[in-house]
Amino acid sequence: MLEGENELNRNLMFPIFFLLGLLLLVVDHTGHSLGDRLFLSLGIQPWTGEHQSGAHLSAIIGIALLMMGMMCTVTYYKKKLPSIFAWCLLVCIAVYGAFPYAAEKTMFILKQNADGVNSMDYSVKDNSCHFQQEEVEEGDGKRNHVFCNVKLFNYGNAEHVNIRPLFPYYYEVSDFAPATVSVPPHSTVTVEFELWELEGNDMHFSGWIENMEFELTPATAPGNLFG
Repeated sequence: MLEGENELNRNLMFPIFFLLGLLLLVVDHTGHSLGDRLFLSLGIQPWTGEHQSGAHLSAIIGIALLMMGMMCTVTYYKKKLPSIFAWCLLVCIAVYGAFPYAAEKTMFILKQNADGVNSMDYSVKDNSCHFQQEEVEEGDGKRNHVFCNVKLFNYGNAEHVNIRPLFPYYYEVSDFAPATVSVPPHSTVTVEFELWELEGNDMHFSGWIENMEFELTPATAPGNLFG
């Protein structure tokens, strides 16, 4: 009896590992993985280094669980269900395809009454910034001028938010004052805005950066409004 229970537990454990690994790796509508969000909610950085460098812990654990769970699930169930491998692949495709849509709809339901910056999120996969160095005024030197476009999700009742790009550490730029953008409540929109570097910079930059991180902060009264 005990041996049979242990066998049943093992048979259930491997599909659970498979599903856990899959969930750690899926990417939501904003371009962030569920594993990264889980690690951050627990106070654990998903990367071993700063600025998303080093080993990607959530991805490593997710891949390990997914591969081990899938291989062992196929091994244990292939006699009873010869097509188990194909079913595992179908589950992976279905979850990866459906999760972004399901996550977006869920957030609009859960945060429909949210206010302020808690109402907002942005897409890390649907954004880009073009930057170039320009002369501000004669004698004031040059500053980097940035034009950005980013998809914003307003799940709740907020109408405005402050936003500024967070440049990778290897770009030697000084700080930027945030832009205030307008986003209708309960909507998904792509906004465009421009920023000037607060301090002069002798480093010359020109080009595009995609898939950037942004900082969202509360905006009470619109100043230089975009959107």
